[in-house]
Amino acid sequence: MRRLAIAAAALAAVELLALNPGDRALELSRTQWMKGGGFSTTVRLKSRGDTPAPLRVVVFVLTRAANTEDSTRLLESLQESLRNRIKMAIISPDSQEDMADYVRKISVRGLSVGRDRDRLITPGYMESSMMYPKAFIIGTDGIVIWAGEVADLGEALDKALSDKLNLGVQKKLTPLLDELQTAIRSNSLREMTRVTDEILEIDPGNAAAIRATCFTLESFNRADDAWKLVFREIDRQPKLTRLYLTAVDIVSRHPELANRLDDEVLLSKFERNISDPAACGAMAMNLLEKFPFSAKAIEYSAKLLSSYSSSSAEKHAGYWTAMALLHYRLGMLDKAAEDEDHVAELSKKSGFTQTETEARKRAEFYRSLVNLRKNLPDSPAK
Repeated sequence: MRRLAIAAAALAAVELLALNPGDRALELSRTQWMKGGGFSTTVRLKSRGDTPAPLRVVVFVLTRAANTEDSTRLLESLQESLRNRIKMAIISPDSQEDMADYVRKISVRGLSVGRDRDRLITPGYMESSMMYPKAFIIGTDGIVIWAGEVADLGEALDKALSDKLNLGVQKKLTPLLDELQTAIRSNSLREMTRVTDEILEIDPGNAAAIRATCFTLESFNRADDAWKLVFREIDRQPKLTRLYLTAVDIVSRHPELANRLDDEVLLSKFERNISDPAACGAMAMNLLEKFPFSAKAIEYSAKLLSSYSSSSAEKHAGYWTAMALLHYRLGMLDKAAEDEDHVAELSKKSGFTQTETEARKRAEFYRSLVNLRKNLPDSPAK
């Protein structure tokens, strides 16, 4: 029973929604807007000169859910970085009081936050699903072109904004994700594997399928099979950074797989295929955070980050955040503070106020450690 309960948690990645890709979006007209003015989800948008029409994003949250804070930070980051390309609204059916507390914590401009006061909009999009938060991308013609987990929203937006999000593929995925849900709930690993393979044939590297299947395999003490699944997808999609991060996550949860990092097969493959400083920064951060006491993780992160000249990585804030953490792990606190100063300046120039604030806080923390180290009393004699 415990295994079934754990596996059921993986269904967060595949829960069916009332609105699916290809459906016309529902209007938000009865929303009580508590931040921003909202927008129409059904009006056809047109480009203005060289400026393309923005995509619309609607996200449904429960303000008291355990994952809401992290999800909201991700949404704020996306709003800041894509502010000229998207319009985003966060909707919740929660009480006026809970919504007021939630809105006070949001500092990013341009983000609309509304309350579904009649609780009619939420079921129209979500039906009876309780798998919050969920995001919907709406095209310029008012049609839903993607629906899924907030964790996957950034990748979906990248594809949609570069015209690489195929609506036909998204339509095919919907019934298959339904089948995957059924297979997991029926405790059929064989059927789960079959459906997952079919999904990945249509959409290699599909985040929802990989997340649900790996979580289920791990819950049945089959972490090695989860690793093999991810590594197979890396062979098919060697330039998809997310897959490497997922592999590192699996190893971090299962010490028996530690040799997968020691033999450097994964890390060597990453080096050969990923050349973006921001992606390398993300990989280094993942290693440093998931293996804080591993000299191997520190060694490889240093190797990875040092493979870029300061000029090539100059404008990548994520790279410098990772460099700051590396310097911190190595006890180079002054350098860590300088790295975060650079992140803050990059963020300031780009108008990313939240990122700037967080970077300055980290720089202040590192400098406080410098002062603390100077004033530490001598160690007692042994």
